[in-house]
Formats: sequence, C-alpha cells, structure tokens
Amino acid sequence: MNLKKGELIMEQLLTVKEVSQILQVTEDYVRVMCRKRQIPCMKIGYDWRFDKADIDTWLEEKKQPCIKDIRVVKNLKFKI
Repeated sequence: MNLKKGELIMEQLLTVKEVSQILQVTEDYVRVMCRKRQIPCMKIGYDWRFDKADIDTWLEEKKQPCIKDIRVVKNLKFKI
C-alpha cells in the first residue's frame, strides 16, 4: 500500500453521508447529533468528519441487551 500519511488518515474518516447510512438516519439528524455532541465527531473546515474506530466504539457502547428469555404467563384472562 503506497499511501501517504494524510491519505491514510482521510481514508479512516467518514463523512456525514456515510455515517447517516450506517445509522440509517438522515444526514440532517447526524448534523444535529454533532452540534449537540451526541456522537464522536470533528469539524474540518465546514464539514463534519468521523473517525471510523470512534464510531465503531460508540455503537458498541450504545448497544442495549436483548431480551433472550421471554416467559409466557399462563391462564391469563382478558375481557374484550
């Protein structure tokens, strides 16, 4: 791989569009999250950029545990 140092860094940075696709939200919503500092980001000129490793870590931290054991309550009577 014959990349210069700056090219390697830029390759690891994501755009607002790329992050919006990963999160399946609008680009505007990603920008709102940036302004509110709800997502790891940095401003380069007028553009927001995201370190891929930071986004991956942030997503892991946001995961909620799944309900694996659902108990069935027997003999429930409902009035309709």
